Amino acid sequence: ASYFRKTLNTEVEWIFDSNTPAQSVGEGSTIPLARGFFNELNMNYSTLDYLGGSIKKGIRKIGYNGVGDYLHEFPLGEHAIHFSSKMLQSYIPKVLESKGVDIVDKLVTSHDDVDADYIIDCTGAPKSLEDYDEAEYTTVNAAHIVQSPCRGPLFDYTFTVARPFGWVFAIPLADRTSCGYLYNKNINTLEEVEEDMKAFMSEFNFPYSDDINSLEFNSYHKKEVFTERATYNGNAAFFLEPMEATSVGTVDWINRTVVAMMQKDLDFKTANSFFKREIKQTEHMIMLHYLNGSKYNTPFWDAAKPRAEASAKEMV
Repeated sequence: ASYFRKTLNTEVEWIFDSNTPAQSVGEGSTIPLARGFFNELNMNYSTLDYLGGSIKKGIRKIGYNGVGDYLHEFPLGEHAIHFSSKMLQSYIPKVLESKGVDIVDKLVTSHDDVDADYIIDCTGAPKSLEDYDEAEYTTVNAAHIVQSPCRGPLFDYTFTVARPFGWVFAIPLADRTSCGYLYNKNINTLEEVEEDMKAFMSEFNFPYSDDINSLEFNSYHKKEVFTERATYNGNAAFFLEPMEATSVGTVDWINRTVVAMMQKDLDFKTANSFFKREIKQTEHMIMLHYLNGSKYNTPFWDAAKPRAEASAKEMV
């Protein structure tokens, strides 16, 4: 909203429904988010403290074959952030109002309900995948998330740890570490994953808790993200498994493409073609993590490896 207001010099109205709960997951990022928050929302280190967040200097990868224990660092002088999504969701509107963005609490059921020249549709995950293509290679489709209490942050990177039934992320915040187990519900049961999550948390000394959330999901992208009336963004446009925290970077890419279209530098057909390429490249990058397998010889990794090989073959 801030980016459109500044770049296009236009009136921006942000419509949301306070009775529709926001997502409370997705609390890691890559460099563009930190840079964008600084440029658009005046966010600095004290703001990050207010959001219960922490500095993220890279991604630590453990248990993958050929990698061992590897810290994939961001370039010196640049970093990303971890943040509490709920605290961020309450912070952003206050800043936007000071920038002249009108914030309206209203339930929108159709684009016809919106009086605007153009709409950015961020209404969340679709109820039907009729207008979407499912990701071709992605292996995981469920998550089990435990919020581990701590006085932290305990470290300054995101954990990505290969496990027998998938992989686990750990995101360090000021008062908790968010631990999420990504797995395939068609291969392993939630009960198996719960037991291995306890083993993981014990191994890495994360206190267990009853603050738990389990969910299932699809990986997909909309066939036509850009139209003459609206552009779809966020989960209304796409979702891929959260390896490497690629969602916000893709959201930003869509926004910048909208500006290019508004400035007549790009037509809708070409923009949609570019989007499909962007999503496919991201999926290929994610699948590279499965290409060499892990230290576990399990049905999950047996299923993931040929999918990664097919993805790599298409990428090449």
